[in-house]
Amino acid sequence: MSNLFLAVLIAFLGIVAGLIIALMTKEELKPGKKYFLLMRKTLLLAMVVLMVIFLYDRWIYLLITATAFIIVIVAKQFKLSNSAYNLLTYLLFGLVLFYASLETELFVIESVLVFIYGLTIFSV
Repeated sequence: MSNLFLAVLIAFLGIVAGLIIALMTKEELKPGKKYFLLMRKTLLLAMVVLMVIFLYDRWIYLLITATAFIIVIVAKQFKLSNSAYNLLTYLLFGLVLFYASLETELFVIESVLVFIYGLTIFSV
């Protein structure tokens, strides 16, 4: 149980690491903005695909997670502020990691993806 907590904590520390990197490399953020946006979209897609692959036999978890992803996508269309969208996205990541904890391999992969996504938060 404590290992799961530490893994989730480290995954969410990607936000802090992203802030530190953004503060240290301000001049590189503007030219790389389109790549960071592409990276964020790719990471979200990878999370969905991996959830489907690993949890295909647990349809209720997939249904709940798919609904949450749809809510995040629709919320983005309503032009939420960046901070509100990021909060909503990270609530979704909490849900994803909760369900991913059912499969160890999935949990490790999803944790790494959440960490990498956190690195891009302050770059856009």
